[in-house]
This record gives sequence, C-alpha cells and structure tokens, in this order.
Amino acid sequence: MRRPILHHMLQGDAVYDPFLGNGTTMIAAEMTGRSCYGTSWVAYTINSYCRLRSSWASCH
Repeated sequence: MRRPILHHMLQGDAVYDPFLGNGTTMIAAEMTGRSCYGTSWVAYTINSYCRLRSSWASCH
C-alpha cells in the first residue's frame, strides 16, 4: 500500500480505508506522512492495530 499512497497522494493528505482489515493501509499512510481514517466492524482488528501502532511508535 505504500507505493500507491506515495504516487497518488500528497504528504499531509488523508487516506480513507473503508475496510481496515489488518491495518496495512493505516501503517503505510502513517509511514509516508499521511493521516488515515477507516472503519472496521471487527473489534479484534481495532485492538490489534492499536497494539501494533503503539509498538511501532516506540521503535521509531
């Protein structure tokens, strides 16, 4: 997801992902300086992403 975000959006733009899934779009957006909004109906996905994001933030 990183490549399409880099090639089709400006830094600071917002990405919308209606199906968050594993959160790869959100991670790619954050790594490339874009914000990301999305929806998910599965609580596990949201909790997993929050744990992943907090561990990623502590490494970078």
